[in-house]
Amino acid sequence: MNTLQKEYHLADQTWDLCQQRLKPPIRGSLSKHLSDPRPLDKRGHKNFVAQLRILPANPKPPFFWDSNWCFYQILVGSIDQSLGGIQFLQFSDNSKCGSGKWHDAVEKALLALQAKRPDFLFTGVSSGGARKPQLYTRYRIGPH
Repeated sequence: MNTLQKEYHLADQTWDLCQQRLKPPIRGSLSKHLSDPRPLDKRGHKNFVAQLRILPANPKPPFFWDSNWCFYQILVGSIDQSLGGIQFLQFSDNSKCGSGKWHDAVEKALLALQAKRPDFLFTGVSSGGARKPQLYTRYRIGPH
């Protein structure tokens, strides 16, 4: 089994454990993307990182969820000096995500969650300057 296959396996295991711990109504309302895990397609990463996107089974409201622009994800592999992480992200101004309609509400909700979970980090802009509210945590290598 090569490195990426191991990371795929770990991403699937993380998803399975998450499913086991979620209460049944929530568990049934989420699904992993059919083509995941897959390699994270991000410029500048020299290491293999497995990405597993999580979306609602019935995506509502319309023009909010999108498998490329607004989703939850599990990452497994060496990224930002970590072993991977979990996050929610939304490229707010993308037309598939409501062309900015949801930005303020998403940002407010994520900041409220971050206040309750200081181990999660909030960022509001992508490296390219696009409005992208996201809340994430990384699995650190070594002592915290």
